Amino acid sequence: MKFKVGDLLIREHDKCPCLVVEVRESYKKEWGQLDANRRHYRLFDGSSDGAQWYADTVINAAFSVPIS
Repeated sequence: MKFKVGDLLIREHDKCPCLVVEVRESYKKEWGQLDANRRHYRLFDGSSDGAQWYADTVINAAFSVPIS
């Protein structure tokens, strides 16, 4: 699943809400795809540490999308 700036995600291990603040493409290709690059997402969780970058594989495994 692809996310965009402004999307809200929930970190599963502590149920902390995180906001996507930046998206960039990786130089690595998606598994089995020749025309699609993997993506990195910068998430802000409201802590004093600021925003952190996560690979798309980490986002899919460790975060969920809240039901609207």
